[in-house]
Amino acid sequence: MAVAPDEWENLAIEADNASLEGKEADPDAIPNNAQAYAQQLKDQRNEIRKKELEDALATFALDPKAERRKNKKPFVCCCPGVRRFFGLCYFKNLHEAVIDGDTSTIISKLQNAQAKDARAIKRLGGVERTVHGKKHDGEENKDHFQGKAAALSNKYDKHGRTPLSLAVKEEREDIVDLLLSLQADPDMSEDLEHHPARLTGASPVMHAVLADLPGSILKLQSSHADFNLKNKHGMTAVMLACLSGDADLLEMLLEQGGDPEAKDKGGWTPLIYAAYGGNLECVKAILETGASKKTKDKHKHTAYDWAMYIRKNLKSFKHGQCEAYLEEFKPQLVLRRRG
Repeated sequence: MAVAPDEWENLAIEADNASLEGKEADPDAIPNNAQAYAQQLKDQRNEIRKKELEDALATFALDPKAERRKNKKPFVCCCPGVRRFFGLCYFKNLHEAVIDGDTSTIISKLQNAQAKDARAIKRLGGVERTVHGKKHDGEENKDHFQGKAAALSNKYDKHGRTPLSLAVKEEREDIVDLLLSLQADPDMSEDLEHHPARLTGASPVMHAVLADLPGSILKLQSSHADFNLKNKHGMTAVMLACLSGDADLLEMLLEQGGDPEAKDKGGWTPLIYAAYGGNLECVKAILETGASKKTKDKHKHTAYDWAMYIRKNLKSFKHGQCEAYLEEFKPQLVLRRRG
């Protein structure tokens, strides 16, 4: 039986299928010349695969890093879920230990770093770790030790967060106290330079205000934290407290040196934030410090203007209370002045 040239391929495929199924091809359906062509295709395919394998082995042998890659140990990844399930992880860094609340790992890592500092000081005669002054507005210089322990406790993770800010976010006041006792910087804000889109540059004090942790605020204050640091919007911890409406927290911040007349990038003061949020107790607390109620933002609006605007548009009773108090307030009735 004659076979057309365009049917050689189909016949070869049929021969392959027949051999794979463990049965011989029908000699009547497939002539001898078709079987020979199928065998030729198989030989060509095997030669091509053999040549590709030889080329790959030759390239691997010529690569100087091939042997190192061959003997390199596989990377072991330990995710937070596995750590929480088993309660133990040998690959945990300081930030992960803070998130997991693993105080033993935190103490172990920082004590090891302090031991390295002590050996370096002993070996180099006190040159390895030096004291530097850090000055803020209206404050005296504060000593910061630049050693391995300080570098570890103030190191950013890949998301731009410090161990202290993570401890405050996780509401772990025991870890906050532990990190502050082991040279953590209470004024170190988030890494806004490398993460401007996802971070606000908030300080640990701001995180404590947002999480409503007065205990952490007192611990930060005992470590001489700056309560007037600003985030990328120019907001301070006092402004955040006024916006949230927590009068007790606001009183604590004002007693610890928070500025009641600070301005953000839009010219808003803590009083404007308190009036905008309709928080009457915060408005009273700010005015009792002697802050002016006539301070205007960049659009020439006062706290009274914002309270009246929201009261008219939203029919808000609490904003109406703030509006009435601001209108009737007289500066000579101030009971408590700053300083």
